[in-house]
Amino acid sequence: MMRRVIVVMLGSLFVLGILALPASAAPSGVSSNGFETDTAGWSVFNGSSITQRDSSYSNPGNYAVGIPAAAGSHYAGLGRGDCFTQTGGSGDAVECYGPYTDWGNLNSYTWHGPYTTQVDIYLDTAYANANPDTYSGKLAELTAPGGSTDPNVRGTRFDYTSAINSSTPDGNGDAQHLRDFGFNVSTGYEGDGCDGFKVTGQTVVNRINANPNIDNYNPQCVDKSGWYTFKHSFSEKNGHLDVLMEIIPVGTSTAVASWDITADPIADVGCNRYGYFSDQEIFGLPIDNAKIVGGCGAPATPVGKIAPTQTTCQQYRDGAAPDLGSLTYSVKGKAINAVSPGVFFYYGKVSGHQGDQVAITQSNDAGPSFAIPILQKQVVLYNASTCAVLKWKVDYPATGMATGTLPSTGDFIVGVKYNPSVLKGVTAPQSTVVYTFGGTGQATVSLLKK
Repeated sequence: MMRRVIVVMLGSLFVLGILALPASAAPSGVSSNGFETDTAGWSVFNGSSITQRDSSYSNPGNYAVGIPAAAGSHYAGLGRGDCFTQTGGSGDAVECYGPYTDWGNLNSYTWHGPYTTQVDIYLDTAYANANPDTYSGKLAELTAPGGSTDPNVRGTRFDYTSAINSSTPDGNGDAQHLRDFGFNVSTGYEGDGCDGFKVTGQTVVNRINANPNIDNYNPQCVDKSGWYTFKHSFSEKNGHLDVLMEIIPVGTSTAVASWDITADPIADVGCNRYGYFSDQEIFGLPIDNAKIVGGCGAPATPVGKIAPTQTTCQQYRDGAAPDLGSLTYSVKGKAINAVSPGVFFYYGKVSGHQGDQVAITQSNDAGPSFAIPILQKQVVLYNASTCAVLKWKVDYPATGMATGTLPSTGDFIVGVKYNPSVLKGVTAPQSTVVYTFGGTGQATVSLLKK
């Protein structure tokens, strides 16, 4: 059976045979946008649109007319896409397509640890109070010919969701959708006691699935107009995925509404999928400052690291591992007499499938006699999230090198302990020796004379 080989180079991964995403779902590479210059990173389909706006814009839909951007001088306005009829147990209701972002990468099925996604949305409570919602919404008006593009049809609902992938790829090796975490936002029913928007946070979206106007899912009221950050914080709690959903007034740190949802076992969880206005009924809904922190679009964990002894996997995982600046040696006669420190670590991050081989390489610019061996074959594989030590099969094809076979599919950290003290007795070099662990470039350390 042919196996893929993952070579740890510069702390990056070169993996043979990875399937590309379909062109229609190719990662955008854009993990944040304040819409100051463009709307890059956002995609539209089925008639939806996203357009850069400034404070001079007068929305013909009469929503948030003449507002400033949440930050800078521009924001984006969302057009309604095609609207259609949903049929549910309580009758028919409307749904309209909206734009989405892939946060720079939607095809990872491995959990990379905690991350957040967020987007600023303007809530116009005067509009909400003047245009109360109903179960079906403006079904007849929005599904009539030209209804979705008519600004005089005052929509009463939008749903914004941040979704996550499953840890199990499909038959083509692509990531699969696991779950949505959606803000369901309604202008509220007549006489509901809320002088603004009714909102819930749920794992379902759209009218026939999620109704923020009833008491089943802890509806909360936002009754002041302004820009609000709709934030999802994804983390692990007691072995399960936990998602904190918050609505925070821009410029503050205190949420005015929040929901905390504990869902799937973390072993079943992949990485970020999309941010999507799955139902967008409000003509010209303003958004700003969309971004992801961490996740797969912008991994937070450093990739390659040479670190002093006593450095832990947890420090490396959390980006807190110290750097080993250099190795120093003393000379006796013409030979190296001692090297300090006597041991050090290399850490690298690896993603792959069960059976893939990980190759840990070493090179230097002074020749084979300067190769630094691995101390007592200490090549350790850790779970990338928990730093639990995992069993795996390791071979040692040459001095200071190793190959290991991944025991399962997922994200891992490799820790290798090296023994430079064996350089004692080697003829001292004529100049500084530069070592590269994993290939050429970033994971390097120099050997210097004291």
